[in-house]
Amino acid sequence: PKDILIIGRIFPESEIFREGAFQIEMKLTPNFPFDPPEVRFLTQIYHPNVAKDGKFCHELLVREAKYSNKMALVDAVKAVIQYIDTPNLEHPMRADVGCEYVENRSEFNRQALECVRQHALLRN
Repeated sequence: PKDILIIGRIFPESEIFREGAFQIEMKLTPNFPFDPPEVRFLTQIYHPNVAKDGKFCHELLVREAKYSNKMALVDAVKAVIQYIDTPNLEHPMRADVGCEYVENRSEFNRQALECVRQHALLRN
């Protein structure tokens, strides 16, 4: 058995991120649905919950946390969008960006918007 890779786009709705679309990859292991999908951003994004290499983490997608093998893939995609629109600052992948989001929102907004304009895909 091999991993299955699904590549698609998400369309966040928050003020900054709605200016673009973001390509993500969902990797399903041979043990799916008993193992959660692994999500990685293929489009660069400046966000507390996305590592520089694109790795994304959400408690709904962590087996030891809240993941259920009854979760549909569409729900996993919705969870990703929800985190992009409303960052989880308790479990950031990038602590420095999470601190900036809390302590200097205008600088976070500036850097995030610059990244969207440089790297995000067109919404069409």
